Amino acid sequence: MEMFLEKVIQGLEKCKILSPKSVCFTRYFLKFKKWPDMKNPQTINEKLLWLEFYSDTSKWTDLSDKYRVREYLKEKGLEHLLVKLYGMYTDANDIDFEQLPDSFVIKTNNGCGTVNLVKDKNTLDIPKLKSVLNKWLKKPYGYLTGEPHYTKIKPCIIIEEMLPLHMGGVNL
Repeated sequence: MEMFLEKVIQGLEKCKILSPKSVCFTRYFLKFKKWPDMKNPQTINEKLLWLEFYSDTSKWTDLSDKYRVREYLKEKGLEHLLVKLYGMYTDANDIDFEQLPDSFVIKTNNGCGTVNLVKDKNTLDIPKLKSVLNKWLKKPYGYLTGEPHYTKIKPCIIIEEMLPLHMGGVNL
């Protein structure tokens, strides 16, 4: 039943029948089985919702954009924290995979869960990956989640260095 309601909410939001606030509050209700308390928010989720709709969110778009946030970090003198950027593309068909290293991270800048960890590009199904990436670029992420700041991000694909995993000093 919840999956059905989720699909209904997505459809109504795409048609602009539900406002972002209605989408957020309904998604909250489906997850927590209660409406968020915006008069006296208590949980971290309620407080984040309150901030999203009742405070200044003018920087949220730049800080949510995985590509533009790099510029913000550079302006703050934190460029040394950034992983190496191999490229930015607005169409997956423009990516020259031959020029990329053997391993890398490829993702879109405007959503959640749209990431692919490529450990060995020689085993990669490039046509399939290009198709998936171009579908991700078309996904109206902010509309589907009720997060207006994501709707203002111009979608792109970014390719970055893959960092080694370390756990307790042991290389995994």
